[in-house]
Amino acid sequence: MKNSKIQKLAKALRSFSPQPARAILAGEAIIKLDNKDLTFTSKKELLECIRSHSDQSVLMNNLKKWIITQLNTVSEKDLFSILNLLANYSLKEVFNALNYFLISFPNTSKAYYNDGSATGLDLLTTELADVRKDDKVLDPSSGINGAWLELLKNNPNQNMTVQELNEIDAEFAYLNTKILGATNCIVYQGDTLSDPKYTQDGNLQLFDKIVTFPPINARISKDAIIENRFNRFRYGDITYTKGESAFISNAISSLNQTGKAVIVVSDGPLFQGGKVASFRKFLVDHDLIETVIALPSSLLSYSIIPINILIINKNKTDSKGQIQFINANQNEWYQTDKHGKRILSTLGIQKIVELYHSRASVEGKSAIFANTDYKGTLGIKQYILPSEVQLDNSTYHINRSALQNLNTVQLQELVNIKRGYNVTRRNEDKKGRYLTAKVTDITTDHHINDSNLTRINIKTNAESYLIENNDILISTRGTIGKVAFVNNIKQCTVPNANLAILRVKSSKLNTVNMIWLMLYLASPLGQFMIQQVATGTAISTISTKDLGKIPIPVLPLEAQNKAVQQFQTVQAKLNAEKAALQKKIEANQEELYSSMNVTKVLRKENTEN
Repeated sequence: MKNSKIQKLAKALRSFSPQPARAILAGEAIIKLDNKDLTFTSKKELLECIRSHSDQSVLMNNLKKWIITQLNTVSEKDLFSILNLLANYSLKEVFNALNYFLISFPNTSKAYYNDGSATGLDLLTTELADVRKDDKVLDPSSGINGAWLELLKNNPNQNMTVQELNEIDAEFAYLNTKILGATNCIVYQGDTLSDPKYTQDGNLQLFDKIVTFPPINARISKDAIIENRFNRFRYGDITYTKGESAFISNAISSLNQTGKAVIVVSDGPLFQGGKVASFRKFLVDHDLIETVIALPSSLLSYSIIPINILIINKNKTDSKGQIQFINANQNEWYQTDKHGKRILSTLGIQKIVELYHSRASVEGKSAIFANTDYKGTLGIKQYILPSEVQLDNSTYHINRSALQNLNTVQLQELVNIKRGYNVTRRNEDKKGRYLTAKVTDITTDHHINDSNLTRINIKTNAESYLIENNDILISTRGTIGKVAFVNNIKQCTVPNANLAILRVKSSKLNTVNMIWLMLYLASPLGQFMIQQVATGTAISTISTKDLGKIPIPVLPLEAQNKAVQQFQTVQAKLNAEKAALQKKIEANQEELYSSMNVTKVLRKENTEN
């Protein structure tokens, strides 16, 4: 909403709650659709004009009823003040204002919504879909607007089918098509997974292109998966708690033999284990995945989770047996507004589309891998090494050659790895036999602060969870990569499930110094390696399996011991100098305070032993 007329309208509508504001704009659009230039003298006349609108379809009639209900909550005076303003607006301007409000104030009953038109996501997905004028296009989870609407803006005659679960959103989607004059678009309302409406003669219709943004991390109907209408979920077991796989499977089943689907997904379908992993492997083994594009986080105004574009292609003429990976999280490819929301730039969209079509391998940005090189995940970090990385508010540039030539072994070759115990409040007991260590108990100098550990009791065998001297603790959930070296443990202590225990293998006692290993894991390179194996959307996690794959530089034990001894000696000296300097700073402050007579009023308690 950039032009002054729209800004003026937005300001005027601020005095209304979201739903009446949407109803006013939708009602005005319906009136203008009939090309009526009317002046209303009462609310009753206005409502009757909306009610008698020529379109008597089910979706339009239901929308008109909703509009009338909402407008009945608005006083006649307030209503006419807005309608008199809208009289000077064209149907296109009302359309733009309506969709601004539909995005800015989404239906609160929905767990997600698509604001891709505001972030450039809709434009990007339409460019990637390569829709031709004669293509049949489907969006089976359309929302009010989205890439499908962008396509209709460019070509109102596009053969388009959309389906939306939410009733009012489907009705607004229908209104959008009418405003655009879409002559070949069908809008359905209903649950796509349990009851796809796009059927013909008892069969599922198939499409040339699918462009869709299904719900993120949604739980879906278990019955829909069990019933499996039209055998759409034949590409592997689908779990109803992770619904994105079901929407991907539905999209593939709705494509014709040469069709292509552009699907916006969270990180989950790319890395989750269990049934999701089996489903993902099926897609790789059957050469259905053409491209995976990782987008920046905070691209959605309502969530910071990163999203991706998964491109399914049943006609991989130039890319058989391969998967293309594109890392679109490039600083120069997006802009950040004052609220921290990221928006794809025109340059960013152009570069992503160019990489997709050229299939070029560009350092830090894109790469091509054979299906046989599949690593069990489609997470971009496993295939494209970034050119730089942010660690502790510092930017580090990566020397790829040096990294590739580094002589390493996997962490699991040196240590046994065990996740901590799942401690809950039920385990807490002031007289408990055990103490529990949490991530927050790890200090900045990589020790466990045991002065305030919580006492717990554990009914199961706790012995296998007890930490020992010479262990390393590492955080694997939430704030990942915090490490601590365990020494001088005096009581039975159990780490919680957000921590993992690294214990040197008996066969490697003469191979690795555990303090050296801890210091390496805490180093920028160690932290980068930890980031590379982390997964997760809202919360970062590292499985014990992936933790074991972290590469550790090969260094003789003698060299490790020497490095640790030298570091600790110098560090002890620096700590002593720091403490002495701190005393001088405090003495200087005390002298200042004494001159102000502060010390006569307030006497500082001596906390030193």
